Amino acid sequence: MATIDTLVDTWKNPVNWDLFITSQPIPFDPAGYEMRGLRPNNGSYQPPQDINYSPALTPYALVLHVTRKGKTLPSALLGFTYANEVADCLQIQGGQRRYKQLSPVRWDMALFDDFVSLTKQAGARELLLMPAAFQDGVDEHRIEAVTRRYDGNAHRHGFKLSAARQRYVLEISR
Repeated sequence: MATIDTLVDTWKNPVNWDLFITSQPIPFDPAGYEMRGLRPNNGSYQPPQDINYSPALTPYALVLHVTRKGKTLPSALLGFTYANEVADCLQIQGGQRRYKQLSPVRWDMALFDDFVSLTKQAGARELLLMPAAFQDGVDEHRIEAVTRRYDGNAHRHGFKLSAARQRYVLEISR
């Protein structure tokens, strides 16, 4: 079994075609959407500048890269921690000024699907996700979108809410 560091460092994965919104009026090419792992402290590449990301809080990340018109941009990010076979997703964040890149795809689902896949491959025994209600800086104008992003993904993957831990929890059977 590969270590979490090795998996994150080598992670490159196309986005699942089922997550694209084909009725979108903005032209896009699904082949231009790729998920990459990021571990800022290994120096592989710099954290994206247009995405509010704190490597000190979440030392591992998955970044959705979108290529449009020959230019590749990091467009969204999922940040997480990993210790003692427990992965804790603390951040799912779209980039600033990335509407054209993100609107054709259910980007939060793509990031979360890869988070589940990568951490299971690393041998995680438990996956955690912070509910929307505990996210910092969420006001009444954004709560619906943030709830869909966090709580919706948790429900879609079968996570159960633990009020005591203030996390959604998915136990991985081996």
